[in-house]
Amino acid sequence: MLRRRGKFFVAEPLFGDGGRPGRQVSVDKGARELGEGRIGLFVPGGGGRRSRSHRVAREIGAPDVARDVLEALLLDRGLPRRIAREVGMEAEGVAGALGPAARWDSGAGAPPRRDLRGLPTFTIDPVTAKDFDDAISAAEAGAGAAEAGGDGAGGPAVPADGQRIWVHIADVSAFVRPGGAIDGDARWRGTSVYVPGTVEPMLPPALSNDACSLVPNVDRLAVTVQIDLRGGRVLSAEVFRSIIRSDARLTYEEVDEVFAGTRRAEDPWARPLDVARRVAAALQERRETTTNALELDTGEPRFTFDDAGHPRDIVVERATESHRLIEHLMVTANEQVARLLDESRTPTLHRVHGLPEVSSVGRLVEQLATLGVPMPSSLVSAEGEARAIASKEDASAAVAELSRRVDAHVRRTGHGRAGLSYLVLRALQQARYEPKGLGHAGLGLRH
Repeated sequence: MLRRRGKFFVAEPLFGDGGRPGRQVSVDKGARELGEGRIGLFVPGGGGRRSRSHRVAREIGAPDVARDVLEALLLDRGLPRRIAREVGMEAEGVAGALGPAARWDSGAGAPPRRDLRGLPTFTIDPVTAKDFDDAISAAEAGAGAAEAGGDGAGGPAVPADGQRIWVHIADVSAFVRPGGAIDGDARWRGTSVYVPGTVEPMLPPALSNDACSLVPNVDRLAVTVQIDLRGGRVLSAEVFRSIIRSDARLTYEEVDEVFAGTRRAEDPWARPLDVARRVAAALQERRETTTNALELDTGEPRFTFDDAGHPRDIVVERATESHRLIEHLMVTANEQVARLLDESRTPTLHRVHGLPEVSSVGRLVEQLATLGVPMPSSLVSAEGEARAIASKEDASAAVAELSRRVDAHVRRTGHGRAGLSYLVLRALQQARYEPKGLGHAGLGLRH
């Protein structure tokens, strides 16, 4: 931010460094045109080759405009906020060559893609979503060939009294040449970065918002996880490259209205949605009864901005049945992919969530009891004393039970969700990435 200090102008960092204020720098004369109190991106090089002053490389805006501050934050963290010319050109070239799914091959020596375009397929995303990177399909025993993945999909029929779920993920690898400009830029970025109102994408918009987006009525390349289930139990799973064609772009709100009976489901996605709903319910019931999965709904804040960039509204979005449907199907698909990678001894990174420490769970029991959350007799004695927890495995089971108690308490009283859920989360270890799969305590999964 440009500041006047006596007769001189300086640039002061808008954001501190680890809680410490940043160092101010001198600026060249041209920087004054930015205006005192305005935000800009300052870089070395103002005032000549030997000068230590900085010049304005980009005007950003005002410190009292949230959208400008968020833009400054992304730049402060080293994100370029633009796509390099060679990256953009490569993306447009490969998108034109491959989209819409013009080339089907999966690469030298790889099995051919399975044609799933006859399979009823749909996406479910927030109403504000701009790119659609996953889609689902579902069928049950007795479905027709196309509905069950036949006519090009191959493979056995859906198991008797069972269901088949397909989770399709956009096949970005088909568009990214190893060692190319897109690959190098994506490796440097590492991930897409989201802040309220905007995103710094890992991939160029020509791919993320277009060629790799599973929009309706367009052929798209995908990686598909096909899972057969019965009663919420996975019978088998396989992963393969495919070509799909989405039939509908649904929002969470629209799906919830279908579930509530206030919106009519349409063909061809009506029956698959019903099957997916029943599969998700069975998966949830099985997890609640056979694992130590946590039951937490902390909510996700959603910001909207007016045309001037000021916050207009903030809404805490709670998980509804449509959110849980997608969550259970995606978690199951990820679990099966991790299992297949482990079984084939394929090197990969796992998201690991270790078992909680016994002492942390003991403190959590005392905190929740003090705040009026009913405690089970297995954790608190009749005199109100916290019982000893013998092992990390017991601590994990205790946290799962406490999370369910918190959820029931919040539903009954109508308040305390954010604070009580935060206490539960504090008792857990932080998730991390490891080359060896060590399980996920929060989800109650081995893979």
